[in-house]
Amino acid sequence: MRDYCYTARASAMLREYKDGRPYPWPGSESSFILYPESANQTIYTQEARASDAGRYSCRASNDTTIVNGDITLQVLGEDSNNGYKGRPLPTYKPASQLVALGDTARLFCEAYLGQVYVPDAHNSVTWRKVGENDTVPEVGRVSQYSVSR
Repeated sequence: MRDYCYTARASAMLREYKDGRPYPWPGSESSFILYPESANQTIYTQEARASDAGRYSCRASNDTTIVNGDITLQVLGEDSNNGYKGRPLPTYKPASQLVALGDTARLFCEAYLGQVYVPDAHNSVTWRKVGENDTVPEVGRVSQYSVSR
């Protein structure tokens, strides 16, 4: 599980917080650490624990501006015999994007779907482009991808 905080200027200062307390956090409070190759822009944990749940925020600042980003992390426990059976839970909140003509664009849709142990049940994620015509053509500039587990 990864949380990201980006800044546009290399000279900006980044600070991470959990429940209002600045990084670093005691291991009993959070197992998240700074990802060294990210110039302090990413915190991560290899194995989420119940104590990792909480409100994380990052603050990017330069001489004139401060930008804050907040992320609430929920850690779900699973009974290994039954699995999670609740509604899909968003794990990444999609955001509108601005892209220059000809540049690469990448859109994310991510949710925790749990595991399904019933043979005739399945989870799926489907993309569509919303507009005047809500159907997605099978050929052309827009493609539809459906991933099922």
